[in-house]
Amino acid sequence: KNGALIAQYLTEKQLPIISSESLLLAASAEVLVLVAALRFLNNAKDQEAKANVLYYLASHFDPAHLHECIAEGMSKTLETDWEQWLSSRFGAAFSHFSLQNLRKKSLYEVVEYLSHLFIPPSKHNAYVQFFQDVVLEHDLRKQAGIVDFLTFWERQAQKLSIASPEGNDAIRIMTIHKSKGLEFPVVIFPFAEENFAQNKQDKLWLDLPDTDLGIPKALVAKNKEVETFSPEAAAVYQQRNEEELLDNINVLYVAMTRAEEQLYVISAENRTSKGELPSNLSSFFLAFLESKGCVLDQGKVRFGEATRRSTPDAVNVTSMLIPKVNVLFRPSNIKIAQRESLMWNTKQGDAIAYGNLVHELLASVTTLRDIDLVLAKAIEEGLLATSQRDVIQQTLLAVVTHPELREFFSEKGRVYNEQTFLLPQGPVLKPDRVVVYDDQTAILLDYKTGSHKEVYRAQVAGYQTALEAMGWQVRKKCLVYIGEHVEVVHLQEQTN
Repeated sequence: KNGALIAQYLTEKQLPIISSESLLLAASAEVLVLVAALRFLNNAKDQEAKANVLYYLASHFDPAHLHECIAEGMSKTLETDWEQWLSSRFGAAFSHFSLQNLRKKSLYEVVEYLSHLFIPPSKHNAYVQFFQDVVLEHDLRKQAGIVDFLTFWERQAQKLSIASPEGNDAIRIMTIHKSKGLEFPVVIFPFAEENFAQNKQDKLWLDLPDTDLGIPKALVAKNKEVETFSPEAAAVYQQRNEEELLDNINVLYVAMTRAEEQLYVISAENRTSKGELPSNLSSFFLAFLESKGCVLDQGKVRFGEATRRSTPDAVNVTSMLIPKVNVLFRPSNIKIAQRESLMWNTKQGDAIAYGNLVHELLASVTTLRDIDLVLAKAIEEGLLATSQRDVIQQTLLAVVTHPELREFFSEKGRVYNEQTFLLPQGPVLKPDRVVVYDDQTAILLDYKTGSHKEVYRAQVAGYQTALEAMGWQVRKKCLVYIGEHVEVVHLQEQTN
């Protein structure tokens, strides 16, 4: 309650505030309407969530008919009727609003869409941005839906607050205990009149005299009557009072030593009906003033000067505001480059990496007609960028239409791209391309990158041996080196 009064006073004086309480995420109306929309999206029977959404929309888009909007919206029980009513009431922005479609999206996409639709541009503040960050982090970590996030929000909402930069020229609200070890140019210590002697929950353990009960100690409430029990009980009571007084003096010491330049103490002038000082913090200040012979001037007294003694830092710290992004995020527009040679837009990049990419694409090419479809799919999956399409297409065409390779990509025969041979004995073989014909003949093609090596010839020879063991006669075999240029090595044909 005291913290709320302070925040209200400072706000009225147009003083900026930095504190976990003032920047609490759950205190933002924009965040609350997003949470309410998620609740309604999760449970269409949640009338409270529906009413909160309508209240926010009506307040910002049609405040003159606030109650009428809420009443009309609440009367629409069917989702489709409610969606149509939103479109007719709040404009074309809601024309494509569909709860059913939203339920198919990821958690972050839902929140971003609702933020764009429900919240006016002027209200897209730090609260909304930070809430979206919380949603995104939760979505990435948990990979869960709305129900899981709402459960998380119920538990953590009162702990989430916006992190404010240290350099901001503003007032920070904190407890005395949290301020321990810190220093500030100016400190305001308000409500310095806590009654340290009154603690109704406090208890004391007292030794019991010898009785037939056999109980050595008793737990009793701490009050002044304890002093009348026995001298031992009075000593325990007095010791506890002294300990509590020492604790309060320690707390008071911390509060009074945080200021570097100026300290303002705000306390009530509490006295009993007889004019005596009560047992609270204000009595310390009043006793001190009386000992100094000070007279309150309209309830105020000043020691020292209010002028600044230290030299301010020359560094001018300013907060940079991130501009509002008005374009709704569309995941379909984002493509992730999975090949370094393409990612960095080099001149066909490393020849080996480039050749491996072409090699991978050729595994999906059966005939010349497949090239466009294979390229489109590669772009969709992020294997290559759109800007690289033409370069890759030229290489694919150079392979498929090469005079010595046309037979491999004709529509005659059955094509086996990267099919594994499982033989009774020997290693597992996986040639890049085999075309077999009805006359029990076959042709072999293997793609390579880098420099020519004899081991490649031996590898193709191994494929040939395996095929012949299966009853096929290999009549043609080639190696294709793919880099910046396509080079075909025509190996010796099998002779009868």
